[in-house]
Amino acid sequence: MKAAALETLLVEMLVGATGGKYAKWVRAVGVVEVLPITKHPQSNWRVIPVGTADEKTAVEKAAELVREHHPYAEA
Repeated sequence: MKAAALETLLVEMLVGATGGKYAKWVRAVGVVEVLPITKHPQSNWRVIPVGTADEKTAVEKAAELVREHHPYAEA
């Protein structure tokens, strides 16, 4: 899955689960960073959430759920 598709998936999941505006969650998720698979064999992507503590927690939980089904990302 492409990194941009993961970003969209995370945002849509957060909007559906918690409500709020799409733009708010786009900012909170930020960019999906693709990492070298040789150094990160279990999952080669990450997000660094921004916002309130609750928003960061929500993004991290969503990322965990998505990572279970999509552990690898393409740039």
